[in-house]
Amino acid sequence: MVGYSRASGGEGRRHAIMSRCLPAALVLGGVLASCASGQTELGKFEPATGCYLGAYIELDPAVRGDLYAWEELTGRRHASYLTYVGYGVPFPLDWARKLAARGCLPQIGWEPNRGLDQVRDDVYLRGFAEAASRVGGPVLLRFASEMNSNTEAYSGRPELFIEKWRLVHDVLAQMAPKVALVWCVLSQPQAATEQYYPGDDYVDWVGVNIYSVHHHREPPRLSEAQPVEELRYVYSRYAARKPIAVCEFGAAHYCPVCRTEQAAFAVARAQALYQSLPREFPRVKLINWFSVDAATKGIGGGDYAVTVSAELLAAYRELIAPAYFLDTIGTVTDPLQGTGMAPPGPGPGGSSGPPEPRPEPIGRTGARITLDPESDPVTGRVQVGAQLPPGLVVSYAEFRLDGRLKALVTAAPYEFEWDTTSLVAGEHVLELVLYDDSQIEVDRVRRAVAIQR
Repeated sequence: MVGYSRASGGEGRRHAIMSRCLPAALVLGGVLASCASGQTELGKFEPATGCYLGAYIELDPAVRGDLYAWEELTGRRHASYLTYVGYGVPFPLDWARKLAARGCLPQIGWEPNRGLDQVRDDVYLRGFAEAASRVGGPVLLRFASEMNSNTEAYSGRPELFIEKWRLVHDVLAQMAPKVALVWCVLSQPQAATEQYYPGDDYVDWVGVNIYSVHHHREPPRLSEAQPVEELRYVYSRYAARKPIAVCEFGAAHYCPVCRTEQAAFAVARAQALYQSLPREFPRVKLINWFSVDAATKGIGGGDYAVTVSAELLAAYRELIAPAYFLDTIGTVTDPLQGTGMAPPGPGPGGSSGPPEPRPEPIGRTGARITLDPESDPVTGRVQVGAQLPPGLVVSYAEFRLDGRLKALVTAAPYEFEWDTTSLVAGEHVLELVLYDDSQIEVDRVRRAVAIQR
């Protein structure tokens, strides 16, 4: 578990970015509908009505990441859980798969803590995307959040931020279509937010992080910010076009400035926000409580942990009880499934033109693409592998299908499971590309495969 923290504006609050692992299944968007907020089309993974109930619990002092203990204390299943991953750390596949298996929506805060210059179209980015594509269900990916705050890693560079955001978007769109990219700002300062917006074509959800503290530390003063109004600022600008997520919310029941328990303050702020959602903010489709004692851990301005305040816990149980707050993500439909169509690209199902010549099945080093079971034509699920000649040393292997990256494998045996059932019948082209530890191509081999439905 790798810790991460950063300062955020005058409030001096901060959350911990934890590199840890936990899984999902849901609704792939593009479904026409109308809702109270006036939009005519649902966003990616957006429920038609209601609001997904979510939480960050990995640092909660009572449950310590145990979602079953959390749900027992709070009295409700939650539809979504959050974890944090620093850029450069592998995708938390096991964590995400476990959540997917129980019908939850994994959320990942993916943070380039060492700056935006590390974000490149390289093996790490594509490997992260490839792993995300294997979750078995939808994922919400919150990349480089709170860019409008004084985050040293990427604040103050809006042009570079947008450039890197669009790069990440394009790779995910190609390789991991069941990932929704969440653009998430801090509720304060508001004036800096819009210069970082990458554009509607590059954003699936818009998010905001909101924290209510009794006192600010620097300078020590009572807080006057109201979470409903902080949400309204973002909602009024984007809700007509995008589903909205309250990615992090916390109301502090303990104030380290005045050193007093302030449970009534926390309950009042939580009630104001949660109760306003169905009435005033129908396109807020996800809300996460950030259940952390941030003051004790030195990462924020108060104790937001629900489980250590009996008064706040009782209020939270009551607030999330209505059926409006969804505790499962429901059924997921994939627009590429059942259509009889393959994604556009070279070869079958792609652009028109003369057929490509049948590829040679052996590379220049003698490397081969293997199928298990070997059959012609191929049906169902098969194991695709790389047979390497003796003495050939490689660092990683890319497998491509009809010109598009299908799998990136970084350790022997170099293989992946290929589900052919969704492909258009006919000839497709598998390609194996081998690289050394300097990311230099060692060999490339192609193999034509006939698919039978």
